[in-house]
Amino acid sequence: RRLWWAYLIHIRQLNDADIQFITAWQDDELVFDGQPLGVAVDEFNRYLTAKIVIADPEISSIRLGGRFHTHDAKGFISTLHTSFGIHVSEGENGSVLLSR
Repeated sequence: RRLWWAYLIHIRQLNDADIQFITAWQDDELVFDGQPLGVAVDEFNRYLTAKIVIADPEISSIRLGGRFHTHDAKGFISTLHTSFGIHVSEGENGSVLLSR
C-alpha cells in the first residue's frame, strides 16, 4: 500500500515592505504597511498577556501602516484612537476592546 502526498506551494518574490513585516520582530518591532487591523492586532497579541480584542468586526479590515515597539501596546492603541477614531475600552481580565 502506497501513500501519496501532494503539496501546493505558492512562491512569490517579496518586496521590502513584506521583508520588514516578516523580520521586524527580531528588533522588537512590528512594521505595518497596508496590513488590515485584524492582522496588526494578531501580531501585537503574540506579545501581550492582556489581549487586544476587535469588538466591532467592521473595523478589522482598516488598513494601516507604521512602526511600533512590540511591548508598546499603549502607543499602538493611542495611534488607533487618534488616527482612525477607534474607541478603546477595557474588557474582562484587562483586555482592550476596539470598536467604532
